[in-house]
Amino acid sequence: MRETIGPTAGVLLTLAGFAAFAAFRTAPSLWLPFFALFLLSLLPQQAAAGLGGSRSSFLPFAAGLLAWPLRLFYWDRGDFSLRLRNLLLLAALFSLWSLLKRRRAWPRFLFFFNSLSLKKRLLAIFIAAELLFIAAAALLTLRGVALVGDEPHYLAISQSLARDHDLNVFNQYFRDGYKEFLKVEKLAAHGTWGRGYKRIFSYHLPGVSLTLTPFFFLRLSPPLLYFLAQGQIMAVIIAPFDITDIIG
Repeated sequence: MRETIGPTAGVLLTLAGFAAFAAFRTAPSLWLPFFALFLLSLLPQQAAAGLGGSRSSFLPFAAGLLAWPLRLFYWDRGDFSLRLRNLLLLAALFSLWSLLKRRRAWPRFLFFFNSLSLKKRLLAIFIAAELLFIAAAALLTLRGVALVGDEPHYLAISQSLARDHDLNVFNQYFRDGYKEFLKVEKLAAHGTWGRGYKRIFSYHLPGVSLTLTPFFFLRLSPPLLYFLAQGQIMAVIIAPFDITDIIG
């Protein structure tokens, strides 16, 4: 980002923006690291740890000054807080992009990445995609989740294996066993009746459920069980793409 305004004015605007985000208590964990880097960039060149001349990269945080006009256009406190967090996120993204551009981090990364062998690049892409999936799943389950689709039924099989030591899920569907991990009045059974008294077997294959069974001995909370179920289902999806073919 070019120096389009005076250095002093830019510094003052950036400081005022940070102060606004602080005053409204907007996601301190997001803006505090950038604020620390900004203060570091104000030090003399020798002590700035390579951030000297990067002050303007933090100018997007001056958007915090828009917090006061935003107060005139919101429905309630929650709506205002959400808008302010979105504004902070945009400021952080623009600032990060400017810092990376100044330090030519992206071309350096591309040069390093392209210098790797094809197998190593595929492995890196695989690991990065898996980490992104885990991070997204963790964010989704952080404040609780609603189990949907087939996940509750895989967990029902896991619970039957852990509690009853069999694949008969009658207790899970008709004796409210599912309420250990799902807070609903009724869960429709996914299964077919078997021979004998009160025997019902899920028509979902038990492979995914078998890998989740040990976690029922740990008495985990429903959001964590959901996270594990999603992870195991993703593992089944990517299983045909044998990772040993990549690293071998």
